[in-house]
Amino acid sequence: MVALNFQMPFSGKVEAGIKRRTIRLDGKRRPPRAGETLQLYFGMRTRYCRLLRTAKCTDVRRCILNVGNASVWRVTLYRLEDGKPVSEKHVTARRSLDAFAHLDGFNGWPELVAYFAPRADPFGLVAGYLIEWGAS
Repeated sequence: MVALNFQMPFSGKVEAGIKRRTIRLDGKRRPPRAGETLQLYFGMRTRYCRLLRTAKCTDVRRCILNVGNASVWRVTLYRLEDGKPVSEKHVTARRSLDAFAHLDGFNGWPELVAYFAPRADPFGLVAGYLIEWGAS
């Protein structure tokens, strides 16, 4: 099982089943694998910790967000098996960027950029994984 923690603005959407994916930055731990059970929490490592839901991981893809310069905003997703881009998920149009952000629980692309920009490298890139799960 893989445990994922969600902040307050997202916890209600996760618990209600509205938010069924998350972007996690590269870190020390490996990303979950499709088929693994996810435990989705709010407030881990605090006295307010509670399990929002459990769900099966349906897909994990490498995700590169370009949030630095408004003229080159982009989301590119890669298959984990071979590292090839998933071309239909290469998102550049503003409407598509907003739709991508909404699926991740943000109110739009500007809110997603504001959240991830402080975590970006000097080139405005954020590397991580897009983790998706089904309704449980």
